[in-house]
Amino acid sequence: MKLPLHERGELLDSHAQATGLAGYYNISGQLLRVQAHGDWEAKWVAAFFNGFYLNQTAVPAGSQPAITLSIKSATSPSIPSGLQSFAINHGDCYTDGRQYFLAVDGSLIHICDPQERRVEVSFGETAQARHPVALVNAFFYALQAALRRVGVFDVHAAGAVEPVSGAGALIVGASGSGKTTLTLRLIEAGWRYLSDDMVVLRETATTLEAGGLRRLFAVAATSIVGSSSTRLSDALGPPVASDPTKRRLEPEIVFPDSWADSCRPRALFFPRMVDVARSIVEKMTPGAAMLQLMRHCPWATYDTYTAPDYLRVLARLANQCRAYDLLAGRDLLLDPKRASDLLTPCLSE
Repeated sequence: MKLPLHERGELLDSHAQATGLAGYYNISGQLLRVQAHGDWEAKWVAAFFNGFYLNQTAVPAGSQPAITLSIKSATSPSIPSGLQSFAINHGDCYTDGRQYFLAVDGSLIHICDPQERRVEVSFGETAQARHPVALVNAFFYALQAALRRVGVFDVHAAGAVEPVSGAGALIVGASGSGKTTLTLRLIEAGWRYLSDDMVVLRETATTLEAGGLRRLFAVAATSIVGSSSTRLSDALGPPVASDPTKRRLEPEIVFPDSWADSCRPRALFFPRMVDVARSIVEKMTPGAAMLQLMRHCPWATYDTYTAPDYLRVLARLANQCRAYDLLAGRDLLLDPKRASDLLTPCLSE
């Protein structure tokens, strides 16, 4: 006799937990079930999550996960024929408008039909697919997709909290735009931090909150030039797998009391590193800020199922915050206090 679906799921979870192949993670109030189909996959996921604010949690009796993230290995992941396709970073996306297949560096991510509440990662077994950078790229696509499907939207941004007002600042930009450098300077000036690179947005009844997603910092050599912290260079770890030009830094070791779990964003900064002596901050309209947010959150338009909510949350962020174009000059590198002096007035205007 077949068991009901929910009972079969409970038996699978029990078996998976007994063999160390599954876990539950709470992020922004949503319960994420992670199911790894093998010891190697389980160990890899555990190591990956070590660099993120994703800690295993006990599951209350009767609770059901909001979504399941499944990880396995496959020699030749297959993609159904007849789907529309477009290029994405590191690969291609194929879709019928409800489910998506992302072929990324030799691996395949299947974002299932929304009713299934499931995202599957099939790591390829070629040398290309098993390169550390390729594994990170593929898995992070899957994690972002799983979060989007349960209403938790990511932004490629650093987050910091001004110590006097408690106002939050999001520093939005691509790799190399100066997010980590600015975040480190702000922490040294007494600000608290969410993340140096990745934050998630969550709606409440009255406002929009931001929380950190990536825990570890990825630090370039220029980020610590002129630092006032004697411990900073000593705390640098090995190169980052996804970007060997940067090194890992565990910020809680250097700044043990500076982490903030969330904030209410009040200002958005879009930095660009420029070769000028003095940095310049220029106001932006909410419309211009929205265009920049969409540029740095492409899945706000790619995923047609989540796009309406994603775009609505980004619009709410753009209207909730003041926005500024930040031309980051040499003074931010040479003067540890300059970033705080420059950004603080923008949060209180």
